[in-house]
Amino acid sequence: SLPIMDSSLFIIKAFEKDGGNMKNAAQDQSDKDFGYTITPKNKTFDEVQGFQHLAGDFPYGQDLYSMRYKSAHDKRLKALVFRDSFEELGLSYFPEMFNEILYIWDSWEYKFNKDIVDIEQPDIIIYSIYEGYIDRILLDPSFVEADIDEKEIQ
Repeated sequence: SLPIMDSSLFIIKAFEKDGGNMKNAAQDQSDKDFGYTITPKNKTFDEVQGFQHLAGDFPYGQDLYSMRYKSAHDKRLKALVFRDSFEELGLSYFPEMFNEILYIWDSWEYKFNKDIVDIEQPDIIIYSIYEGYIDRILLDPSFVEADIDEKEIQ
């Protein structure tokens, strides 16, 4: 039920940058890393200014670690995105696909953040992270906790 976001709907520009995980993983440190800016041609969303989430541990402040966007697309889904800096490109791409989207960066903990999920009740949850940190999701037992009692299953 998600709309197809054709690249022709966006202005995509490449740029060189210093640092970043991909650059740090390269054998030849003399090369520049690259990034992209993705800008919708007909932007349909806005960031909710002054948004402060009720739950979550945000040791560096709320402004970078919880951001909410609303669009004019009432019939589209509500999304919750757990992210790190790798997802910065999606900040101007994903909001076009949803009615409402909340980005959470939990300081590289990559937890399930059940308290946030329970408050938000999203239609879809997306984890958009640098693959080098996938073990943090797999090793965190809170990611696989069930809401039901094991005795009820038997």
